[in-house]
Amino acid sequence: SASSFALGGASYANGAEVSLVPEASASHCLFAVMGAFAVCALGVISFSCLKSKNRWAWNHIRPDSLGEKSLLSLSLDALTVGKNQLVKGLQFDMPAGQIWGLVAPNGHGKTTLLNTLWGDAGPSVRVSGSLCFHAKVCVDREEMRKVFFLVPNRPSLLIPYMTVAFHLDRCRRIWHSPRTLDQVLDRFDLTGLKNTPVSRLSDGNRQLLNVAMAYMSYCEVVLLDEPMNALDVRHVAIVSNALRDEAGRGAHVIISSHLIGNLESLCDASVLLTGDDSRVVTREMGGDSKWIGNVYAQLFKTNDSKTRKGR
Repeated sequence: SASSFALGGASYANGAEVSLVPEASASHCLFAVMGAFAVCALGVISFSCLKSKNRWAWNHIRPDSLGEKSLLSLSLDALTVGKNQLVKGLQFDMPAGQIWGLVAPNGHGKTTLLNTLWGDAGPSVRVSGSLCFHAKVCVDREEMRKVFFLVPNRPSLLIPYMTVAFHLDRCRRIWHSPRTLDQVLDRFDLTGLKNTPVSRLSDGNRQLLNVAMAYMSYCEVVLLDEPMNALDVRHVAIVSNALRDEAGRGAHVIISSHLIGNLESLCDASVLLTGDDSRVVTREMGGDSKWIGNVYAQLFKTNDSKTRKGR
């Protein structure tokens, strides 16, 4: 209708014999043009409000939450899936060169939080808060994918019919990594499987390949969701040493795991997700070698006791 008014007004102004607006006057013409501009303006505003696939998951940014250049800063007011609020009031500043654990029982939001940090939380997830890296708010997914790498708790990164070497070489090319193919293959005990398709790998070797791809990418922020799953003791040690190397070069490493003992020996701090009482615990706060286990037992003792009674 706006187009009709505009065309009608234009035809009247130009003295045309056929007009879409009967008996149009100068006021009609002005009204038509103003209406067209209003419709266009509303369209532009509506389009800009749509959630873009290139934007980060956070739904508002607070300028006062900007961290220092060396920090990965999170200020999370709430993380909700459907009607279920998983995390509330979680804030931390993670320095470069550290490994942090993400700890909670199943269903408390570890995977959802990692996906949210990576910018792909899913349509049912609502996020209120801000994420900052190198003193800049994270709002552009394509830009952040250059420095963030997520190792998911499933083989979704892998193409079944392509080889181990293909996956690592593709990561090397995409992220312009200084590491070589042979170096990474040797580091993760995958040299003998170099030309093996993913479909012929065991679950443990697929998991190794997932972590090896993150190692090859040389990203500044490495997020790992249960990376020790399906690994034997030897390969757990290989992955742990590789993650220490990542922290040693100045990367931020966040790892979720149910292997509390491994996290206690590996991490500099741990984030325990408890819904309303989520907290960050450092090694010094724990006081002994069981620093995560002790806090975990205190925070979740009510849930554990209920579980035992139910059994």
